[in-house]
Amino acid sequence: LHIPFTTVRTVPIERVVTVLDETFVVPPSAHRYYQMVFPSESTLNINMRVISGGNLDINFMVVDELNYYKWRSGDYYMSYMARSRLSSFNDRWVPPSDTRLYFVFDNSFSLVTSKTVWVKIDRIWTDYETQQVTMIRPLLSSETSFTGALFILIGVAIVIYGAIVKPK
Repeated sequence: LHIPFTTVRTVPIERVVTVLDETFVVPPSAHRYYQMVFPSESTLNINMRVISGGNLDINFMVVDELNYYKWRSGDYYMSYMARSRLSSFNDRWVPPSDTRLYFVFDNSFSLVTSKTVWVKIDRIWTDYETQQVTMIRPLLSSETSFTGALFILIGVAIVIYGAIVKPK
């Protein structure tokens, strides 16, 4: 025999929000950037493609604010991610939390040709939500059922023994 059992439990829910979905032109000998800050426990899905211009390639990097200005001035800089002469790119990446990041699309190597770039960045994270769930459970657990059946068999055996063996 099975009965419905309603309970409340916390379940993980994956959330996705698009933070950038844009097509833009990067002129020759220039770059374009987007600044973003992400909260902790974020994952980014970065998808980009050069859709027109020259050899369909561009340099792409992600740097913090200090390193963006170092790069601009020609000084040594550090990047979280750097790819050269990309035609397309699709990757998941966990950014540092609460840091102003610069997503840079650099066409400085091209002296003549503009590049048209499409980029989409999705932020993915896990939320936890309380939900009411109804499950079907047996009235008795298998251990309880086994123990009950054992006691019934012992009781029947005692009754049969009592009926067979007559007192003297």
